[in-house]
Amino acid sequence: MQPELHTVKELAGLLKRATSYVYAMRAQGFEMTGGRATLQQALNWLRDNPHPRQNKRDRTDSGE
Repeated sequence: MQPELHTVKELAGLLKRATSYVYAMRAQGFEMTGGRATLQQALNWLRDNPHPRQNKRDRTDSGE
């Protein structure tokens, strides 16, 4: 049995997040082939990228 593929709206509902959260994931590199992905793919991606709304360019290690 193949895992169920979900749209942005469906994934957002399963993750209990807004659709903009899933769009932020996509902007940071989460791939949704054909506009769909499994819940497990999303959870695995979030494990490695826990803050998809944080802009990576704004991160600094200077301590200022």
